Amino acid sequence: MLDLWLASLLDSSLKGLVLCLAAAVAAFALRRASAAARHLVWRLAFAGLLALPVLAAVLPEWRVAVPGLDGSVSSLVASPRSPHLPGPPLPGGEGGETQKRATSSSPLSPWERGARGVRAGGAREAGVIEDGGIGVSRLPSWQAILFGVWLLGVLAVLAVLATALLRVRWQRARARTITDESWTGLLNRLRAELGLRRPIELVAGGEGAMPMTWGWRRPVVLLPAGAGSWSEPRCRAVLLHELAHIARGDYLAQLGAEVVRALYWFNPLIWLASRKLRLESEHACDDRVLAAGARAAEYAGDLLEIARSLRAVRATAPAGLAMARPSQLAGRLLAVLDGGRSRRGVSRRLALPAWLAAACVVLPLAALAPAAGTGAVASSQNASPAPPAPPAPPAPPAPPAPPPVAKHYSVHFGSNKNTTFEWSRNGHRIKIRAEGDFKLTDDWTGIASLARGAWMRIEEDEGRTERRLDVEPGSGGRPVYTWKVNGEKRAFDAEGQRWLQGMLLQFVRDTGYDAERRVAWFLKRQGPNGVLAEISQISSDYVKRIYFEKLFANRLGADAVSRALAQAGREIRSDYDLTQALLAAAASQELAGPTALAYADATRSIESDYDDRLALTALLQKGRLDPGSLAALLRSARQIGSDYDLATLLEEVAKKSELKDAGVRSAYAEAVKEVGSDYDHSRALSAMVQRGDLTPEALLTVLQSAREIGSSYNRATLLVEIAGKYQLSGATRQAYLDAAGSIGSRYDRERAEKAVGK
Repeated sequence: MLDLWLASLLDSSLKGLVLCLAAAVAAFALRRASAAARHLVWRLAFAGLLALPVLAAVLPEWRVAVPGLDGSVSSLVASPRSPHLPGPPLPGGEGGETQKRATSSSPLSPWERGARGVRAGGAREAGVIEDGGIGVSRLPSWQAILFGVWLLGVLAVLAVLATALLRVRWQRARARTITDESWTGLLNRLRAELGLRRPIELVAGGEGAMPMTWGWRRPVVLLPAGAGSWSEPRCRAVLLHELAHIARGDYLAQLGAEVVRALYWFNPLIWLASRKLRLESEHACDDRVLAAGARAAEYAGDLLEIARSLRAVRATAPAGLAMARPSQLAGRLLAVLDGGRSRRGVSRRLALPAWLAAACVVLPLAALAPAAGTGAVASSQNASPAPPAPPAPPAPPAPPAPPPVAKHYSVHFGSNKNTTFEWSRNGHRIKIRAEGDFKLTDDWTGIASLARGAWMRIEEDEGRTERRLDVEPGSGGRPVYTWKVNGEKRAFDAEGQRWLQGMLLQFVRDTGYDAERRVAWFLKRQGPNGVLAEISQISSDYVKRIYFEKLFANRLGADAVSRALAQAGREIRSDYDLTQALLAAAASQELAGPTALAYADATRSIESDYDDRLALTALLQKGRLDPGSLAALLRSARQIGSDYDLATLLEEVAKKSELKDAGVRSAYAEAVKEVGSDYDHSRALSAMVQRGDLTPEALLTVLQSAREIGSSYNRATLLVEIAGKYQLSGATRQAYLDAAGSIGSRYDRERAEKAVGK
């Protein structure tokens, strides 16, 4: 059993190392994303580490040939699985023959054979030869020693965890339940805000107790005895931070990480990953507090004061989530005060694809079992060539996910007519909240009316100056303003009205509010130029795309379409949003001549291969392309780096367009040269061949390009297809024979030459 355990532990450890490195790379790639996104990466990694041994035991093996593996493990292959300790084979005896047959014909993978060899090697170390037999020594085998060391490490880490669990239970027994209505009322409001339905115990510990939380089914939030003297903003921030841990399920995630750390205690990457998991959970909860409206400077001061004056209960770290451990404080303060950081959480809509992507990594990794690579060599150079198996076509790449909303603002339109808009950058913060129906003026620079019971609050914090405007309905729904600057109430004068105009313009431009009516308003008064000028004032790619879509929904002249396409290509940085804007133009506008050229030029700003192919395919299907426009499309296509996407687009071009023009054929051939995959290269040329109407010049272009296909199978298959479709003579026949004669595989060369009748 020890040998099987050792092989299983080695297998899980190596795969766990791969998983940790993959998580580290993903977390680094998301370094500019929110802490909640990076925490999700580490959480998925630990879930995968827990699942790896179980999945490896239940999933069927996926054997991957590793060339040269036989030689590396042959010394470990000793005997088939058996419950007794194997000895050396008897020369010429029955036991030796049995062992030889088992070794040579065993269907086990080298991974299993390695485990078998480990067991046999350990047995040879534990046994001594006496008179041709085996006597068992009283010394333990090296597997037993290794198992003992591993088990001691596991027990040591689990002992620390068990101590922490007992300490938090002891802390709960000593604490008193908080019944003060101000605290319980705040607790209930925050629970409703976070959507927490579980009962939560709010308790007070000692005077110096650090705020912390633990538990899952009935979570506990511990506050110091002196928390009653805190200011209202600090009370809200501390309690919201701890409840955010509960809402996010950080307690169970941390316990799972502790179990993984116990199993793989010898792996330093696991310890580092566990620390990153805990740290990112604290950053994510800090972000939740700041996103709820807490001022960064005040919250940073609260964290510093709590860390300075309070201490976490000793030995509770693995089982409790303390609010402000000094070892983490410096990095957290910098993150809190960084106004450019993303504070977004991870919604279920984004979390589900992340879990599915993690499963797509963990499941194949768990089933992976290295197997011996074949090294057979043909026994005779004169033997007839055997037909090789055709290579499997590569799988198409997955389309990219739509980009998230810009990081510096967030907007929420609630189903019950609630609107929240928040914007922050470099310490400058704007927040607009409204409840109920409201109507803006026709030029969107003022508030026309509010429905009964509706209200609106607009707040701006520039660091030194704070402004707040409360708007309520008066007689006939006309707005009544309460205007404050730095907390001082003032008359709502011309300065306040100019400020309101700027706030409302930023609101409609950053959210896309009433975009359809705004586009119609500009079109009616200023024409397409007015819409394009307004789009230039918008910073969000998402909102720019909405305005372009609304603009293209109207019938425009060719000049306006060309200018709009050129502006979209210049100003929209997001590949997804630019592609959607171009698709809207292709669906409703006439693309021919100058407009088709402007469209093709705009696609040059798209970096995503998938989106680039999507946009150019729409131009091909919807546009009326003359040879010049089609050649421009093919020139734009050359920037597509994905072989699959480029070949797929070229197939569409070959199916739908005439290739008689020399300029189009040249552009097509140049685009085919950019395809590196032999399979995709051959299918791009095959699409031309299948037309059946190629001129000799076009056919010569195909044959010359076919010589660049390195795969013997793919090149021969294409040539056979050409021979079946066309009568070859003169230059085309010679080009065919030149392409066939340089095929490396004798079998494929002969079938290509046979097809043309050589």
